[in-house]
Amino acid sequence: SFEGTPEFLRPLRARWVPYFQGCQRVLDIGCGEGVFLELLRAAGIPAEGIDCDPEMVAAARARGLSVVQARAQDYLAGRTAAYDGIFLGHIIEHLTGPEALQLLADCRRVDSSDTELPASAGRQPDLLA
Repeated sequence: SFEGTPEFLRPLRARWVPYFQGCQRVLDIGCGEGVFLELLRAAGIPAEGIDCDPEMVAAARARGLSVVQARAQDYLAGRTAAYDGIFLGHIIEHLTGPEALQLLADCRRVDSSDTELPASAGRQPDLLA
């Protein structure tokens, strides 16, 4: 993973798990090897992930995680109210401004919870959109 090893990422991602307590279907966009998905699974929170990197998808699936290989924009197209929690970990900073705004709009459309959208963006401060 270009973000770091699972051992490095685990404590960074663990702090986001409480935001998803009570969720019935969480989507991890850009899930990589599935570190956050494993944390959600350990907390009893149903989740699935998407990533565009076939090697990351294979690594996540090898861990028994539900992951689809897709670009977020393509995966979210046409979906509405499909999830009650969405996590964006280090995705926004890889998009242009208009792409990032469209992704956030797509996430809002498919998130049935009408709550905050946790996002982590590189060296920028984390945010709740």
